[in-house]
Amino acid sequence: MNIKLKYSYDNFPTWAMSALINGDTSGIEGSDEKALDKFLAQYDDVVCWDYEPESLDHGNFKNYPLFGLATDCCTIYGYIKSEVAQ
Repeated sequence: MNIKLKYSYDNFPTWAMSALINGDTSGIEGSDEKALDKFLAQYDDVVCWDYEPESLDHGNFKNYPLFGLATDCCTIYGYIKSEVAQ
């Protein structure tokens, strides 16, 4: 079994990165945590999330992030399991 890239988004809110990568929701308001949970529920096939570090270095303000109000965003990647025929 392998994993492969399936999802790529360049408008993921940077304030939610700690929750996405480390599962740390401290400091996130209840309504924002619910919005993140709703987003993640759509991608239950993802086994691993990753991000593009360079996208965190430069202000990448988006009026329409994946969820929540306008904010700085970064690029994330979602990987799924891939069955390889042998």
